[in-house]
Amino acid sequence: MDAFDKAGFLGVAPPGGLDKGLELENKLDVLSHFAEKMMQDTGRMDISDKTGLLVNGKLSLEDLVQGARYYFATDTEKGKADYAKFLQDRFGIVAYPKLADLAGEWNGTLIITNIEIPEDLKKQAAEGKKDENGCDFNIDPATLIGKQNPVTFSLSPTGETAGNMVFSSKGSADQSFPFTYENGTVKATINQKGAVANITLNMTKNDTGYSETGSLNATYAEGKVKITASLNATKGSAAEISPAEGQTTPIITPQTTSPAPTTQSTVYPTQKP
Repeated sequence: MDAFDKAGFLGVAPPGGLDKGLELENKLDVLSHFAEKMMQDTGRMDISDKTGLLVNGKLSLEDLVQGARYYFATDTEKGKADYAKFLQDRFGIVAYPKLADLAGEWNGTLIITNIEIPEDLKKQAAEGKKDENGCDFNIDPATLIGKQNPVTFSLSPTGETAGNMVFSSKGSADQSFPFTYENGTVKATINQKGAVANITLNMTKNDTGYSETGSLNATYAEGKVKITASLNATKGSAAEISPAEGQTTPIITPQTTSPAPTTQSTVYPTQKP
């Protein structure tokens, strides 16, 4: 990560597309995922501190940093398009697969990275009160953050730039909602009973099929409650995923009579009734 540090990514003025509110650990995690993505995009799975186009088939630190500058530009959509052009100009690679090639079932993991619950809602939970949707917020975020939760979803294109996504998880009914596809990115927004969830999946082709590195960010109670999670999956190869130790309730579940804040594909941990 020294190259990113020297390029200013870890300082007080990182590229506009790299959230300035992130803690250092979170920035390192985001940049690590980007490095993996670029290695997959270029087919160069080793990094070299040398320069030049070939560098013995490795990805140079110089190219890695330049790719990140494009990818995390202030104008996110233009930045991703510039990143794709950089890959094509520099390596002769067409970065993004066609949506039709992404159709079918994906298997992966969802990992909650942060949960924010304001003090007034914690106090409400301590008093045994629930909100109008039956949620009480009586949880300890530490028991959920960092745990791997298996997820399965399928993509059914209705054209070259849109389609329907269906989320499935153990013990719950399938949940379906529309998505869009542009510049290699699947996006979906779900609204239900005061909750808003935004899903972003960055798609790439690899040696065994396709993979995505993405995120699921949700808010509830007029933005007071916030949950952020990473969502990574593969298609075209078996993904051996086991529930985290002690995890008996899937993080993505359908609406029930005693839920946590939910969307059509719930991103909040199940609460006690």
